[in-house]
Amino acid sequence: MAYVEPNYILRIVAFPNDPEFGNLWGLRNNGTRGADISAVSAWDVSTGSAANVVGIVDTGINYNHPDLAANMWSAPAAFTVRIGNEDIICPAGSHGFNAQTRTCDPMDDHGHGTHVAGTVGAAGNNSLGVVGVNWSASMMGLMRQRRPRQTPFAFSCTVIPT
Repeated sequence: MAYVEPNYILRIVAFPNDPEFGNLWGLRNNGTRGADISAVSAWDVSTGSAANVVGIVDTGINYNHPDLAANMWSAPAAFTVRIGNEDIICPAGSHGFNAQTRTCDPMDDHGHGTHVAGTVGAAGNNSLGVVGVNWSASMMGLMRQRRPRQTPFAFSCTVIPT
């Protein structure tokens, strides 16, 4: 025998470098077994994809937020939103719809929707802030209320590609 070397077992571990990840106990909880969604184990399989658009129906999204901007959906072409008998045409490049003002600007004026969007799809492994469950999501802002519990739940709209 000329030489011997160890036969190591290697495991890939997708662990984000986002500085606030340690505060996201819902994604990784070291204190209470079973209290998180096992995100780190899931990230070993996939850290996400932008293949499907996720609609965040809330108080809007701050689409300029440094942890969210890269994962915001931008309309590739104009689209029409129909509310009752009214058609509203949103231009290419818009990030969703604001049902309160009936405009194509879903900018969050409360903060809750931005928080929800961060949980769903804050850019991962970018050395900024937090990480979302899907590191490379494509998120559409759908603002249906300005502040929680302000708008009736019966409100609905239809998005039609033009």
